[in-house]
Amino acid sequence: MAKKSSQQLSLWSREKQSSGPHTLYLRKPGDFEGLISGFHGIKAVSYVASPSLMYNIFDKYGFRNMEILVGENISMSHYKKDLENKQIGFIQQLMHLVREGRLSVYFPGSKTVHSKFYILEGREVQRVIVGSANFSETASKAVRQQNYVVYWDFPDSTDPLLKRFWQDYREHLKHSKRFLDDLLKLAESREESEETVIRTWLSQDVGQVRDIVESESSRILADLSRQALESEEEAGGEPLEDPVGGDPPDQEDIRVVIPSDSKTRESIEKKLQPLSPTISRSELRLKRKDFSEYVKKTCGVPLMGIDKERRRVRLHTGDRVLERSASPVDPSEVAKGLGHIEEYVESYEFGESINPRRVKMNVFEALLYVLSTPFAHEFKSMKKRVDMYSRGPSYLYLYGPSFNGKTNFLRFCLKVITGEHLEPIPQEYFNKTRIMNARQVGTVFPLLFDDVHIPSGSNLETVLKNYWEVWWDAGHPVPQIVMTTNRFNPPEWANTRIKRINFDVKFDQQNIRASETLNRLLVQETDFFKWFAHGYLERLDRPAEAIKEDLLVDELSLARRIVSDLYALAGRELPDYFPDQPVERIYDIDRMEWLELFEAGALRQEEMVNKIIVQAEKTVHAYEVDKYMRLLPQGVKAKRKGHAIVIEGKDKYLEWASTGEERKGFWRRLARKMKRSRSAQE
Repeated sequence: MAKKSSQQLSLWSREKQSSGPHTLYLRKPGDFEGLISGFHGIKAVSYVASPSLMYNIFDKYGFRNMEILVGENISMSHYKKDLENKQIGFIQQLMHLVREGRLSVYFPGSKTVHSKFYILEGREVQRVIVGSANFSETASKAVRQQNYVVYWDFPDSTDPLLKRFWQDYREHLKHSKRFLDDLLKLAESREESEETVIRTWLSQDVGQVRDIVESESSRILADLSRQALESEEEAGGEPLEDPVGGDPPDQEDIRVVIPSDSKTRESIEKKLQPLSPTISRSELRLKRKDFSEYVKKTCGVPLMGIDKERRRVRLHTGDRVLERSASPVDPSEVAKGLGHIEEYVESYEFGESINPRRVKMNVFEALLYVLSTPFAHEFKSMKKRVDMYSRGPSYLYLYGPSFNGKTNFLRFCLKVITGEHLEPIPQEYFNKTRIMNARQVGTVFPLLFDDVHIPSGSNLETVLKNYWEVWWDAGHPVPQIVMTTNRFNPPEWANTRIKRINFDVKFDQQNIRASETLNRLLVQETDFFKWFAHGYLERLDRPAEAIKEDLLVDELSLARRIVSDLYALAGRELPDYFPDQPVERIYDIDRMEWLELFEAGALRQEEMVNKIIVQAEKTVHAYEVDKYMRLLPQGVKAKRKGHAIVIEGKDKYLEWASTGEERKGFWRRLARKMKRSRSAQE
């Protein structure tokens, strides 16, 4: 039998001198860093948890180029999902590095790769490392895990063993796909800005390169919305194209040029098919009223648009275009309008509550928020000028028990904003389709959803995470989102994206006087929103730097100033429940809930020398204890151990728990009790 020749190479055989193999037990922080530092390039097969960590590695070690095949069970979709929560500027940095060939991240095809090895390129030597260590912070710190590696240094690039390592590396790369290739192809095929292309890419499935049909459709729909809100005089003029075989357009027609791209054309025709538009060559025409009704039906809200330069807010309802902004002229009329607002806020005194002033302040705060919602897009544009990485604006999360007036609050706001009787959007329409439809048409009328629940891990989570932070485009106005609910605790991911306001009040449904007062207030006419809108647009017309503090510190700062100015114009005193600062600074709802748990006996605490132990009742489930712990502010260091919450940030905790207007007496009693307990221990 002929002897089969072997191409295996001995690890110790050399044609030319090289150093190795060496072994290293990675037990101390810095052991792994010492192995990979001082080289200008790296090729690797390793687990790397996220693109942000990948970039940190690239930056930390000063590599001129880096190429990695990501092993273990990390997928390309995992990396892309991680980028959804990153700033656009960071994604642009990665995109440029990949385009320049300085950073390449590959993912294997069908098989999971468990190999871990590195080829480092230096000026005079190449180093190969093989072992158990991943390219991770955990491995480099050697605190929670220890690893073992073997490495060689090759001064000669022709060394047979080195060539074999390179061959093995290239074998690993077979059938792999490079991360961000689809983004680069998309950028090459479009003329939009990188920021717009990145937002489109983030909304697509991983690896799928397609035309930005939805972006083109959005642009066309927004143009139709703009025309529908124009007056007859503004709408006059020559048609975009001479009609061929059809009636000439009248002033009730709105029209737009459809791009020649077949996919975009098909998409627009499909969306507007129920309106039976007239299509002549590349021009599409339809009736204003038909389009307005289409928007109301598909989005649940009417058309509303803002012209910042002319300080106009326009609303299309039925077959009318209404002007919803005006300069306040008559102080007595302004006083009457403020009286109407006050009477509504004070109607909450008909309900039962622990602290009526707090309830009225929360209602006024919520009212300021909803009146500001049509300007959320413009507010975001201004805010980006002074802080390009800013988040938000926040969604309103209005909660409280049943029969607390949340639904009627939304009805009142809708009447003030529009002068019409409209209903909030019911919870069955709180879904991705409804929100994305409204986002596409270019209306700024707020989406007021009533009695909803925010589920985790759903399409809604993706929408609410990306709506303002990733998908927002300065050139395409979108509506703000308001939610009412009976649930105190939203999902944890939502906490940094919402403004929570508590309607902690309950109404007796048999109270005839309360019902009569509400009905009278709901039919009363007022120009309050017109004056508010004029004031808001006036302030947005100022340089961003001039209102920088208003933009960055408090999202309702402009609203507070506008209403304060209206009170001054009317010669009327601000009521004691007017929120001159964010209500959460005055009435911290998390602190209130925390202290109420002590009052109810659900929690008790013991103060130690350098920490505080908060003990929950043994009958409470562990997940409830986790929920209690989330009430603590971010600056307080705490951890759960069984049914106990160990608070190590003692001073910050005591400062937080003992400030604010609510429960001061209770907290003083609790502090005295802890003091007596310490004295007894001593």
